[in-house]
Amino acid sequence: MAKRKRAKEVGEQLSILKLIEEKEHVRNEIKGLLAIKQDKAIWRGIIATPPGSLLEKTLDAFKRYTDIPLEVPFFVTLSYVSAHLLRNDASISYLGKKIRPDLWTIVLADSGNGKTTSNDVLAEVTALESMPESASAAKFIDTLAEFNKSLWVRDEFGKFLAAMENLSHMTEVRDYLLQIYDGKRISRRTKKDSVVIDDPALTILGLTQIANFGQYVTADMMLDGFAQRFNYSIAKPDPERPMWKFPTYNYGAIVNAIGNGWQKLIETPLHHTYMISADGHEAFETSFRLLCKSHDIPGSFFRRVMWRGVKYALIYHMLLGKSGNEIDVNDMGWAGRLCHIHLQDVAEIIRLQGMSDLERKLERVEELRNKLRDEGKPFTARDVVRGVWGIKNTQEARGLMSLID
Repeated sequence: MAKRKRAKEVGEQLSILKLIEEKEHVRNEIKGLLAIKQDKAIWRGIIATPPGSLLEKTLDAFKRYTDIPLEVPFFVTLSYVSAHLLRNDASISYLGKKIRPDLWTIVLADSGNGKTTSNDVLAEVTALESMPESASAAKFIDTLAEFNKSLWVRDEFGKFLAAMENLSHMTEVRDYLLQIYDGKRISRRTKKDSVVIDDPALTILGLTQIANFGQYVTADMMLDGFAQRFNYSIAKPDPERPMWKFPTYNYGAIVNAIGNGWQKLIETPLHHTYMISADGHEAFETSFRLLCKSHDIPGSFFRRVMWRGVKYALIYHMLLGKSGNEIDVNDMGWAGRLCHIHLQDVAEIIRLQGMSDLERKLERVEELRNKLRDEGKPFTARDVVRGVWGIKNTQEARGLMSLID
């Protein structure tokens, strides 16, 4: 049995190597996927940012004018590109399946780290209307009927997920979201009228505080099928851009810097259906195998992250300004790099949720100490109470400070 298993593994490895040998351009993309060890001083998302693209212009502007962690404007930008494609009814045909370029993303960041500012900038630049909030399941369906195939931006998303799990009147919204994810027809009848939504779709951007995410979304919930339908990104402060350097944000300069990039993107011809080239298909399968061997997360999570790489490939196709309807190996290569980042963050979230409350607090206190030290500021118990969620008084703060010292 062991010999047969080993022979199968060797056979799989040889088939991957044979593919890479036969396809030079596929090999080059795979090399890019494997080039993940980089200088810690360089922002990690650079490996998934095409030079000269709208994405790069946006990140350059936020890096120049703000201290906002770049993961925030990165995924806000991708969400707006996704919404642009959804609104124009674009889809991908892959192995006989129709795939919509909808993204469901949750960005975790510290409080006050520019989640709202980033969204406001892209909303102004793109002039795309987002679906407003709803206070009930009935209102949610009425609003969806009006804003189907658009963007839904929701703050405090961790709290929202917890409500859907624990509150009976929110369970219905959870069911509707599952139907939206699968593109299934939604109908709701009342005594007065009925609402029917065919081919529902949404791009969802959930923004939430990393400090209390584990309080609302447990490890069990993360392993549940619903939570796995989202991509996750952890946005940490950039020590090279401390807050004291940016007392204000030059909002107008950011808008001006990325306006031309968005205009160029929306002028790129759109197609109703995009196809994956043969080389793009091979690149996806090769990336899947190689990344599967390098990330230790639940298999169901891994498969869902990688499958969303097909959606990312179309978004990168647009970011690269390509006017054809064929998604190629280059598009898939960029998508694979981004999937690698998501896999890193999923593993980190699962690890954090497996930690005790004490361990989480210690880690946050240590991060705060290092941040203040880098800024040349004193590290006090009052700072800990203000900056670390869940620490209630200076006595507890001093105890935790002594442990990390």
